[in-house]
Amino acid sequence: MRSIKLCVALLTVFTCSAQYIENSCPAPSEHITGLAGELYAIDSLQNVVYKLNPWSGDVLDTIPIPWVPCSPVGLAIGADSLIFAESGSAVIRVMTMDGDSVGSIDLSVHGLQSITGLCSFHFSSTERLYIMDAVTNTIYEYNLPLGSGDISELLTLQSCPEVHDIANTCYGVAVACEDSLSPVRIYWDSVNYYTLSYGDYSSAVGVGTASEGNRFYFSDPDMGMIHRYCMDMGGISGQGSHTPKIIISIPNPVEGDTEMQLHLRSSGEVCAVVSDISGREIISVYEGMLAEGTHSIPVYMKDLPSGVYLMKIRCDDSFSVTEFTLLNSYR
Repeated sequence: MRSIKLCVALLTVFTCSAQYIENSCPAPSEHITGLAGELYAIDSLQNVVYKLNPWSGDVLDTIPIPWVPCSPVGLAIGADSLIFAESGSAVIRVMTMDGDSVGSIDLSVHGLQSITGLCSFHFSSTERLYIMDAVTNTIYEYNLPLGSGDISELLTLQSCPEVHDIANTCYGVAVACEDSLSPVRIYWDSVNYYTLSYGDYSSAVGVGTASEGNRFYFSDPDMGMIHRYCMDMGGISGQGSHTPKIIISIPNPVEGDTEMQLHLRSSGEVCAVVSDISGREIISVYEGMLAEGTHSIPVYMKDLPSGVYLMKIRCDDSFSVTEFTLLNSYR
């Protein structure tokens, strides 16, 4: 079975970093069972998808689901499409952003029994859907578009009660589960997980991947809110008073060789390296002058073992930023 194998030392990184609710907004109903993007919410009772203002919670659009009734759970964003599952089954349905039916597929032929959560992963021309089967607590990986590829096991969660939904983050898989003490967890392998440090809540049903890898959303039915949660590990960007601003964008997780998008507010001497979790340099990625603007820099990681790596960028020897990257190696 393919699995994400991450260093246990990540727990220390979580503990020593700032974790907080960045914003909370009213949920459009008490029956939000899936979140995705910036910001879509699916309603299992009304059979609609809401497009929301992520900061105020205002409903910008209400998109009817073309299959009624189906009690939708989970929500993921595809290429110009919305993807959700039918509660109590292994059926996945796809609709356009306007509410037109694209198609559906029954994954029970692959052994799935009851899908409760979905999230998507996009990089270049690759689109993948991660699927949570609540009966086996197994997360599956499926290539998009619908019906285009085989399904494979990615991760089986241990000691995780009644999973409601999942989301992809750059530090692991965010899970909403039936546990009043830790209803939202971030798993970085089958057994080990981190519990959100923000604590005046006791329930979570939907979780959703945000556009930034170190943030995600979760719905809290007890409070009637949707929270935007930030896992600040040193930041994806930084700024000094007399130095260029750097923004790093790199896929998470990574499956071998990839590329990093590096944005500079002004030109400078740049050094980019990959380090392990202890800070030991593993790969020299780039060293030299870069002009103002956005640059695509290849990062060769296919020969490295699975785990957590740090992408460190220095500019003019006086400024640096770090982004965490999860490598899922299948060697």
